[in-house]
Amino acid sequence: MIALAAVGLVFSLDGCLPDAPEALPPVDRSGWRYYGGDAGGSRYSSLSQINRDNVEQLQIAWTYRTGEMSHEESSVDNQTGCAQCHTGDSKFEATPVLADGRLYLSTPWNRIIAIDPESGEELWRHDPHIRTDLERNEGFISRGVAYWEDSQTPEAECGRRIFMGTVDADLVSVDAATGVPCSGFGQDGVVALYPCFVSFDAAFAGSQSNWSNQ
Repeated sequence: MIALAAVGLVFSLDGCLPDAPEALPPVDRSGWRYYGGDAGGSRYSSLSQINRDNVEQLQIAWTYRTGEMSHEESSVDNQTGCAQCHTGDSKFEATPVLADGRLYLSTPWNRIIAIDPESGEELWRHDPHIRTDLERNEGFISRGVAYWEDSQTPEAECGRRIFMGTVDADLVSVDAATGVPCSGFGQDGVVALYPCFVSFDAAFAGSQSNWSNQ
């Protein structure tokens, strides 16, 4: 009697359970469309052509130089207050994004550059003309850009975009194919973020662009 009752209970509960959720689509880990590899920042690639057995055979295919150098030290007294830890150095720390057959990267002065990944040829660059007189903690540094694609009309003008957060608190949007600012975004492709801050401090404006495609 106990066994039959238990079986009946299982059957009744089974009829109340919701349908199993649909399986999530597989994540494409063969490219590098995000700063962290994917939207979750896993920093993992499924590509296997280069492995521990042949990595020592790699040779330099091309070299690219951004052309940027460190700027002059700020004239602000750097011996007092928070300015004592600020320098005029610029450091290249960007992780390039590979999307739509191009490499996209940012420079310490927030210039956005598109490169042919096979030849290393520069395809275009966009200069947002940031303020270089700002006191920046750790100097001028950029960690990279963000790639976005319109799932409905990717072939339209600015259907694929590169976003960049600048050190002077602007959010820049350019066409991924040409580097031309997207006129429909903010004012001529730029949204000024500093009005959103109660107290604007460029040291926290940063440029680590790791947004998702939502």
